[in-house]
Amino acid sequence: MQPEEGDFASQVWQWFGEERYRLILGLGALYPALDYLALDADTQVNSTPMCPACEAWYGRIVPVHDALEAWGGELPARVREALAAVWRHAQGLSEEALRCGDWPIFREPDWVALREAAAEALRVLGWEALEEHLEALLQDCREADERRRRTGLFID
Repeated sequence: MQPEEGDFASQVWQWFGEERYRLILGLGALYPALDYLALDADTQVNSTPMCPACEAWYGRIVPVHDALEAWGGELPARVREALAAVWRHAQGLSEEALRCGDWPIFREPDWVALREAAAEALRVLGWEALEEHLEALLQDCREADERRRRTGLFID
């Protein structure tokens, strides 16, 4: 069922009430990925301990693609479109913007549009409304999901 347009944070709380824990658990990788992608270049350079291209692509960009693939139909159109824009900009990164072992890649002009798209996706996803609750919400979902696994009761 595709939700109506509205406040995505409210949608997340609705999923929690409907015991759709796996959808919420997916946010555990998506929000930090977008948050990182929206950082300024200097912060990205200073907060990336391993190969920047690999860490950015596999650790931050792939979760956006995975979210679109896993629950694109569950998302309101504006959320899906915001995530698709991030994915589109990521796919458009040049070779220079994805050089392995080269921390200054984050200063390449290609990253500007990706940063802006990630910041917009965070806004559309209601990051500010959920950020302070996310860890507790994810923990509640992990515990509830584990209880369901032990009992064999699955809803989503």
